[in-house]
Amino acid sequence: MDFYDKKLQKELALIRDTSESENGEIKIIDYLKPLVFSVGNKFIDEFEIENGIVIEDREIVLKSGWIHLDFAIKKYMEKIEIMERGEGKIFIFSEYFTWFIKQGILEYLQSKYKN
Repeated sequence: MDFYDKKLQKELALIRDTSESENGEIKIIDYLKPLVFSVGNKFIDEFEIENGIVIEDREIVLKSGWIHLDFAIKKYMEKIEIMERGEGKIFIFSEYFTWFIKQGILEYLQSKYKN
């Protein structure tokens, strides 16, 4: 089992745990914090450059990266069934969630900085 397979199995277990235990969402949030921080800060940096602004409240903006977590988990769980049947591309949740992080941040920034 290579690194990608191990990561896939770990993330599948975390995703399944979100629906099976009260602590499941806490575990996935703890696991994804570094990803949200990294992807979010990079996205904010790009937004600042593209729009010629400086965002002072980065902490608040980064929190908006979590807005779509529940939806992303729900949609990924649907995709797990397809992947397990061998009918779809296999991908890890953190890759999938990256788009949702950016989308949540973009929605927040557009509501605050774009007219």
